[in-house]
Amino acid sequence: LLDVKSPYQSADAYVIAFAKLRSGIVISQETSAHEKRNPKKNHYIPDVCRDLGVPCINLLGLMRKEKWKF
Repeated sequence: LLDVKSPYQSADAYVIAFAKLRSGIVISQETSAHEKRNPKKNHYIPDVCRDLGVPCINLLGLMRKEKWKF
C-alpha cells in the first residue's frame, strides 16, 4: 500500500488505519489479489483489511447494508 520509491503517497493505508481506530468499515471497489488473474501487487485494500480485521465492502455492499431503495 505504501511505495517508498513513489514521490506521492496513497491515502489507502491511512483510510484503513482510521477505520481500524474508529471501528469503521472501508468502502473500496478494489478486489482481493487472489481474485485477480495476474495481480500487479500482492496486497490490495481488501487483503490488508482482512489481515487487520477491518471490515471492507464495495459500493454495492454499502447500498445493501444501508438498505438503499431506488
